[in-house]
Amino acid sequence: MKRTIRSLLCIDSMHCGSIYAIWPDSFIIRETFWSTDEEGHKHEQVHEWKATLSPQQITLLQYWENLWEYADYYNVDTVLHLGEAIDGNDAKSRSVGIITSSTGEQVRAAEYLMKDHMADRTLHQWGGSAYHVVDGSTHADEFFARTMKQHCKRVDWHSALANMDFPPSDIVFNIAHDFSSAVIYPDVAMQKEFNFIAEQYAYGNYPVMPQIIIRGHRHLHFRLQWSQIDGWITPAWKMYHPIKHKTAYHAKWIPHVGGVIVLLKNDGSHEVIPKIYPTPHVFGNLRHG
Repeated sequence: MKRTIRSLLCIDSMHCGSIYAIWPDSFIIRETFWSTDEEGHKHEQVHEWKATLSPQQITLLQYWENLWEYADYYNVDTVLHLGEAIDGNDAKSRSVGIITSSTGEQVRAAEYLMKDHMADRTLHQWGGSAYHVVDGSTHADEFFARTMKQHCKRVDWHSALANMDFPPSDIVFNIAHDFSSAVIYPDVAMQKEFNFIAEQYAYGNYPVMPQIIIRGHRHLHFRLQWSQIDGWITPAWKMYHPIKHKTAYHAKWIPHVGGVIVLLKNDGSHEVIPKIYPTPHVFGNLRHG
């Protein structure tokens, strides 16, 4: 009889720190400032405050808690976080719409969102885009993984890419945050990933042939099945990405919000359960004149 032997949850691109992304409503931000008195002595000042969430962010929080209810229902034992836990000082969006410029506080907020859901679960963490850094050197996603160790059964940091299996299942996964160019056409981008890996494996230049390829980065959910390979792009938790305030491809870049649950079966098969929520629109809703 077919039964589930491992249950995984894929999430990506929380982008904590952006006013357009998920943020914990009760989180206290602690920002440190230094002042100099008339005698030249420096004094540390800590400013504590709480962000006011937009109605759309409140909706995201409701989605977030609902996703973890599904994770509990399906007995998820492992979370695959594909990267970009924080927004950072996003060079692409010119730091537009940042709740706090402190990347350390952004990491703490992401930790705050995750910690109560991870007590008996393993976290596998990948790194997102290179501009997400803490203190000018450490990748923010690696720093996030370190902070999560106190809350999880196990935490592994994988940087850019990892080929993995999840025993006792022998299905091989190829997992990364980013992927090839042409991301505006997700079918083309995923097909290229399939082709590149299959080609190099056929030439004896790739160590394993994955059955499942998972990517993030694109802020949407798209699934492609081809021959013996299954693959998908994992949705995000940022409802709008202000790339220099351009409107080019506006409709194409509307994100998908949610996660993907993967059930690994004892007969070597797998089941993919996308949990996609209606996007809370920041722009594009009907306005009345």
